[in-house]
Amino acid sequence: MENDIKYRVTKHDWYEEGEINPGSTFYEVQRYKKFLWWNYWKAVSKPDYDSRSPVRFKTMEDALSFIKKLREGNPAYGWKSKVVLSDPEFQKID
Repeated sequence: MENDIKYRVTKHDWYEEGEINPGSTFYEVQRYKKFLWWNYWKAVSKPDYDSRSPVRFKTMEDALSFIKKLREGNPAYGWKSKVVLSDPEFQKID
């Protein structure tokens, strides 16, 4: 279930000489994951050439809007498909 997934938003600031560099702040959406006995947070990522990169937002509101879209069942990036018509004579072969 998409609604059972836990998300959080982290804020990132770049400091120079002990002060926040203006315009460097961004927000990142992370998803709670489990693998065997490990629990961890992983950034939601998007395709980036041959690899993946974290999805970043300029404002907290944009990040929260993104989480809302994920909870509604929309994919972060990529296709979403569903069967809209099927032949009624189709028989599943076991």
